[in-house]
Amino acid sequence: MKKTLIIITSIVLLIVIGIGIKIGVDKHMKNEQEKEMTEIVHSEEVKRIFEDSLKKLDGNALTDQGIIKKYQVNNETIKANPMGGINGQIYVNDDKNLTIDFNLDKDSSGNFDSDIVSSIAGKLSNKLELKRSE
Repeated sequence: MKKTLIIITSIVLLIVIGIGIKIGVDKHMKNEQEKEMTEIVHSEEVKRIFEDSLKKLDGNALTDQGIIKKYQVNNETIKANPMGGINGQIYVNDDKNLTIDFNLDKDSSGNFDSDIVSSIAGKLSNKLELKRSE
């Protein structure tokens, strides 16, 4: 009886230890993936893509004459896209209500796609439409 109890306890303990190790490894891998995605999103290559995309939306972007004067990536929104690539959000002009969602993905040759804008917040979209109609 005691021997059976010791064997069962040992098996349960090994299972619990195995689960703990698996959870720790998964958490570490997720943190590494998030760190890598953040580094990619803040790279010079992606910065150029962001700025080119903003200039397509607003010809005077990143100047005093533009609707979009500056931008900042919201690091908390950077996530892996289940279909591939990286999703996230950009704040425009330090206003958390003026946002652009992006999907950063690579094409078949391994280069980042230049068309990354997936949606524009209504308020920002309205401002850009008004400027285009002037």
